[in-house]
Amino acid sequence: MFNSYVSLDGALWWNEANVVKEAKSLLSRNNYKGKTLYMAWPIVWKEE
Repeated sequence: MFNSYVSLDGALWWNEANVVKEAKSLLSRNNYKGKTLYMAWPIVWKEE
């Protein structure tokens, strides 16, 4: 349907990370040739 997709950290961990857990199965069902996935997540710094 679209040529580009955006995934933000919150979207990846929504619904108890179901998308992350099922990624291999979900991604192998479709042909994504010519598609782009942009991912964004925060950098988490440990304070010492």
